[in-house]
Amino acid sequence: MDESTAFEGVAGDTARRLLPAALLKESQGVVDGASLLAVAEQLRAAARMRAALSELVPVVEAMAQRCPEGSDVRATALLSVGEARRRLDAGPRPLDAVRYAERMGRSVMAMCCLVGRLSAQVGAGHVLAWQPPQRGRLELVSCGQAWDAVKVPGHIGESVLARLGEETGAVIEDPRGHVWYWLVLPGAPDNWIECGAECLGMAAYVVVPPADRTEGLGVRWRVPLSSEHYLTEASALRKALAAETAS
Repeated sequence: MDESTAFEGVAGDTARRLLPAALLKESQGVVDGASLLAVAEQLRAAARMRAALSELVPVVEAMAQRCPEGSDVRATALLSVGEARRRLDAGPRPLDAVRYAERMGRSVMAMCCLVGRLSAQVGAGHVLAWQPPQRGRLELVSCGQAWDAVKVPGHIGESVLARLGEETGAVIEDPRGHVWYWLVLPGAPDNWIECGAECLGMAAYVVVPPADRTEGLGVRWRVPLSSEHYLTEASALRKALAAETAS
């Protein structure tokens, strides 16, 4: 599975916009600096923030709905989603360009912060358990909600798995694409490139095999998902990758 497969159905600009850390930085820049821009640049900034907000709202809503009824983070997220939708529906009037850009930027900042809070809830196990597809079908699954996927080159997959031992969680193998995917908590740290890997989070997609597919030439489970093997601790995986790349 190559990069185009991992991002299938997601435009390149969309994928970049929905990287929370980068988007938070960009939206903060709009809020702080919109008044210094020319009107045409203010309008472009507002359009970028509006597009990002339109894409973030359903993501935050879906994550919130996976949290328990009555939880504070769920209530806060759903209220914020409602307010963001009202702002999107209202459009720029009666605001001028700079105030509209700032408003959209603040809304994007709020959504990015909620992604972090909701991801922590996912990691703490306060949401419904995720299950792979059933009945022999593949499924394109969005990363960044139940899990992120660390993409590891296939030629080191077996060695990394051996280094992890019992610390490994579930692992997806794509023999034709020559890559393996370890599932980790959403919001895993960046900078996996130095370990020879890549972490796929929000706006990325991974082809997930059915629960019982552990053999064959196509996408399959190298370590099937179970109560004992689900999410791998990111620090343990980084350590195993670092040791392998240094060997």
